[in-house]
Amino acid sequence: MDMVKTDKLIDRKIPLSRAGEAIAASDLSGMIEKNEHFVYEAHSTDYQSETGLTNLVKDHYYILKVGLWVTFAFREALFDLESMEKELLEGSSVKLSGLKDTLEAVMMDKPNSWKKYYPGTEAQQLFKRKYSFSDRSRYYWPDSSVTL
Repeated sequence: MDMVKTDKLIDRKIPLSRAGEAIAASDLSGMIEKNEHFVYEAHSTDYQSETGLTNLVKDHYYILKVGLWVTFAFREALFDLESMEKELLEGSSVKLSGLKDTLEAVMMDKPNSWKKYYPGTEAQQLFKRKYSFSDRSRYYWPDSSVTL
């Protein structure tokens, strides 16, 4: 859910259509009330407030998919460790990991998991590949070129 606007009255983030129009969860939940055997699934709910999550459940979004914050924190921790590695060992005989450069090379070689999610200039896309909350780099950790 990269494009969102905050509805301060109900304290939840509302997804936007590609045209930038708000898609209110309450509009969608009205359809599901006619089908008692169905529920909605909300993706990327990691960064919602407690009130926002409560409102999603009230609107029949019973499956709240989380996890991006974990992979985001994982990536940040590894990047921090690489910074410490450089500070402590650069100029020594120890071969450095080159983690950021390796991850970037793999992501550029195989852009399917990030390209449509990170619009913008090349510089903006580079920044998003490294630091985005949506953490598309999580799809590249299993790649044999990226070793931990």
